[in-house]
This record gives sequence, structure tokens and C-alpha cells, in this order.
Amino acid sequence: MDLSSELSSPPSSPLQLPQQNTLNTNVSHDTPNNPPSDDDIETESNTKRDYTKYKLPLNTVVDNTVEYWRTQSHVFGYGFERFLEGWLSYQTDNPRNSGAKLRSVVKVLRKPHIIARLKTVGVDIQFAKNNSEDEDDNSISQEVDKVSSMLRKEFSLLISQPAFNTFSIESFINSADGECAVKDVGDVEWINDALTKSWPQIQVKAPTLARLLGQILIRERAEWNSYQWNSTFPTSTAYLITSVLLHSFAPRRSTFLLSTIGLYLHNSGVPRRVIDTLARLGISSSYKVVMDITSKAAEQARKNLKRAARDPTAVKC
Repeated sequence: MDLSSELSSPPSSPLQLPQQNTLNTNVSHDTPNNPPSDDDIETESNTKRDYTKYKLPLNTVVDNTVEYWRTQSHVFGYGFERFLEGWLSYQTDNPRNSGAKLRSVVKVLRKPHIIARLKTVGVDIQFAKNNSEDEDDNSISQEVDKVSSMLRKEFSLLISQPAFNTFSIESFINSADGECAVKDVGDVEWINDALTKSWPQIQVKAPTLARLLGQILIRERAEWNSYQWNSTFPTSTAYLITSVLLHSFAPRRSTFLLSTIGLYLHNSGVPRRVIDTLARLGISSSYKVVMDITSKAAEQARKNLKRAARDPTAVKC
């Protein structure tokens, strides 16, 4: 048999494995399921076909591939080195698929466990960015720095507004009628008043923040004609987000909403552990702070009682 003459021209039909070397891919402990039949595909609940559950484990794929290469290596030169060289140097005539094989190799090499594995044998892979990516990153970084600087300036102005300022017991005592501090703190009407006034204060003192909130708080389906939910802007949500941001920016100067939420929860009989949990999330004052506020309210009430003893018309409790 003249083997060289047969290898000089491509075979007329695909190569067939010898019968005695046929691969067995249906090993019970390696193959999770049998390959899908036409009936199985037709009965799938989704129209999109998903063959993920039929894939063999990686070690089985490697073993089968290596076994196939071993049976063909002496005659046709199959082997990993030749395969990898051919894969990386392969070029297609279709421009849409140009570089697809290289990108698949890069995708694998970027995986953390592959990088770690290569480092164990002294191979350290570095992926360089192109100039356009560097320019895009620099541009985005500059824009973020610019917006951050504007927001921090607006935060300083917004903290001076009543709905975002420091919580104070004295602010709940009307100088005209001198109402009792305990009664005022237990009432929730002033919370509703802060909610009503907060959004106009944000729009005036922090226009950049207002535009940002106006864009990100719009419901995902608000522009759909079939959408039936209320499309009004959620000012209460904007108030909460802004208050949390300002409290992170100035923890000692911006405590109004967090303290009011803590007081409301305490007056409603909410357990201490719940209040402290919400405090760790940044949306309430801690139980200790709430107790300090109630103690100040009680002290203010005692002062009012002394004043009422001298002038009964001065305080209404």
C-alpha cells in the first residue's frame, strides 16, 4: 500500500475511526443524560432549545479528544501542539468570523482559575488594552469626577435645608403657642410636612442631583402605552435616597430623616433589634440615639411644666 500517494490528496469521504477504537461517550458515570431525541425536543416547554444538560464533563471531553488524537497521531499527525498551532493561525475568508478562534482562546485565558494554573508553571499572562479603551476609560473617569464634585457642592447647600438638617427637639416647639415637646415628637404630621417640602428643596439647592434622580427613578415600563401604574414621580423615595446620601456625606449635620424614622419606630412599639438593624442599613438612627432624643424631649417637657406653673396659658400639653 502506497501511503504517501493517499495522503497527497484529500480523502473523498470523511475519515472513519477503526471499529475497535470507537469512542464510548455513553459511560454511565460520566454522561449525565442520553442525547436528546426529536420527541424530547418537541416536548420542551420553551421554544429555545437548550442542550446544556446534555454536555459531558470537561474531563470526559479531554479524555475522549486525547484518545481520538492518539489513534490518529501516527498516521495523520493529530496532536495537541499541532491542533493549537492550527487553531491560532487559522484564517477564514468570511470577515464576520475573522478572529473568532483567537477570541475564544482569549476568553479561556482570562478565566481566573486558568490564570492561576498557568502561574504555577511560571506563565504570567498580561492583557494589554488598546488606545481606544484607555481613552474611553479616561473620559468616563473625568466625567465621574466632574459630576461627583458638583454633587458634593450641592450636598453642602442642601444640608442647610430643614428637611435635611440636624434633628433638634427645639424645632418642634412653636414659639407662638409653646406646645409640649413630648406631644410634638410623638406626632407624625411634621414627617408628612418634611416629605412635602423635600423635593422642592432638592430642585432648588441640588439641581444636578434632582436631574439624576429624575432619570433613574422613572419606572422601567413608564413609557409603555399599556402600563397602568401611577406614573407620578416618587418624591418620597427621592427624599429617602437623598437623606441617606447626605447622612453619609455629613453624619453629624444631616440627621433629620433618620432620627424621625427611629422615633416613629420606637413610638410604634418596634423592638430595639429592629431599629438597630435598620440603623446599620443607614435608614434609621440607632436605638441609643432615639433614647437620647426622648430624654431631651422629656427634659423639655419638664421645663414646659415649670413654665406652665408660673403661667398656665403659656404651655398647651
